[in-house]
Amino acid sequence: MRYWFNVRNGNGLTLDEEGQIALDADAARKIAVSSIRSIIGEEVAVGRLDLRGAIDVRCEDDNTGFTVEFAAAFDLLLPSEGQ
Repeated sequence: MRYWFNVRNGNGLTLDEEGQIALDADAARKIAVSSIRSIIGEEVAVGRLDLRGAIDVRCEDDNTGFTVEFAAAFDLLLPSEGQ
């Protein structure tokens, strides 16, 4: 099945014009998580970390979809107060 991965972040909305083939929704979710990590990696390289974005995933067959929030792509380990 073909899935489209539309990115919403500080740059606005970027529509996926081509989509990607994935076996099922779980595989599409893995693609979204990998994409988020790549986007964040590029931002971190220039000193920015903004986890407020999301990728909206849509399937061609039944036009169903789901959203993967940027923050959901990471296990966040933050310092506790006083450290």
